[in-house]
Parts: sequence; structure tokens; C-alpha cells
Amino acid sequence: MQGSVRGFFFILVILLVPAGLQAADNPFIGAWKFNADRSKPGDRSATLTFAAYGADGLKFTRDIIEATGNPAYWEWSANFDGKDYKFTGSPNYDSLSVKHVDSNTFLATHKKGGKVMTSAWYTVSKDGKMLGVTTAGVNAQGKEVLFFSVYDKQ
Repeated sequence: MQGSVRGFFFILVILLVPAGLQAADNPFIGAWKFNADRSKPGDRSATLTFAAYGADGLKFTRDIIEATGNPAYWEWSANFDGKDYKFTGSPNYDSLSVKHVDSNTFLATHKKGGKVMTSAWYTVSKDGKMLGVTTAGVNAQGKEVLFFSVYDKQ
């Protein structure tokens, strides 16, 4: 019995340590609050949350009150392998792929029906306190979009 308990804890440590190390090394992990004063154009409010996902990925959620006053909730989980993953909550996208640019920046390519709609560059400041997101492309109606959003680490 004692040996099986020890074995269980050994396996638990083996499984949890890599996830903990990934989270500690990833500047995106955590919650980010929308800074309306530094964003153009922008939502009324938003909170982004990133968590570790898979071997080398992120789980993303976004709680939003859009500029129109409508609430929305976006979610995706993806590895940084350039493959398409499901995107839920936006009428403009149904999938995305993500790729590392450097240790503080990644590129998300948003798609609808397999067609690229927008690209978004997510960059965490060197001090880890601010996240900038630049999104450019077209929405589901074909209208050009260009957003720069700033988020403060919570």
C-alpha cells in the first residue's frame, strides 16, 4: 500500500511539473484586463485569460462587453503548431492557428469556413505587465478591420 501511494505521488509530480514549468515560462499565462484609454477602437470592457494547454499551447477565453453594449464570450485552445483549432463565440471566426514569433509574441490567424479573415499579433511587454493585440483583416461581412487593444496584467 505504501509503495503504491509513493508511486502515485511520483506519477503526479511527473505529470504536473512540466505544466507548471510551462506556465512559469510563458508570459501570457494569467488574466488581462482591457485598457480602453490605450485601445483604438475598442470594446467597452474585456478580460482575457490564458492557461497552459497541451504540450506547447494556450487555452484562451475572452469575456467582452462590445462597443455596441452586447456581451460576448470567445474561447479557443490551440498548440503552436500552425494547425487549425476550433474557435467559438465570434460570428467572424470558426477556427484559428497560432505560431510563435518570439518568446513574447505570437501570431493568431483567424478563419471562417477555411478562409483567412484576420491576423492578430499578441505581444507581452518585457516587464510582463502589458499585453498589446493588433488585429487586421476583414470581418464576416467583408468590411476591413484594424484594432489595437491594450490589456493590463491582473
